[in-house]
Amino acid sequence: MSVPGTDSESMLIALDLHGIACSGGSACQSGSDSPSYVLSAIGVEPALAAAAVRMSLGVLTDDAAVERVGEVFPQLAAKARGAAAA
Repeated sequence: MSVPGTDSESMLIALDLHGIACSGGSACQSGSDSPSYVLSAIGVEPALAAAAVRMSLGVLTDDAAVERVGEVFPQLAAKARGAAAA
């Protein structure tokens, strides 16, 4: 997912503070500051690629966890957009 008008780092921090684990790039690019080369390769514009957040589901991910992300993510995205505009 990407949140236009933000950078992935601000979203990653906000999500982490709410107990939601995610990443700003592919698993094989962990620790890299550059936007995902996969997103770049498929033509995603650089600003949108820089705002990308990757979430993974596992066998232990339950419906409540998915619903929590659905509730929290839009609120955090709105806050991040507001902070980026300031």
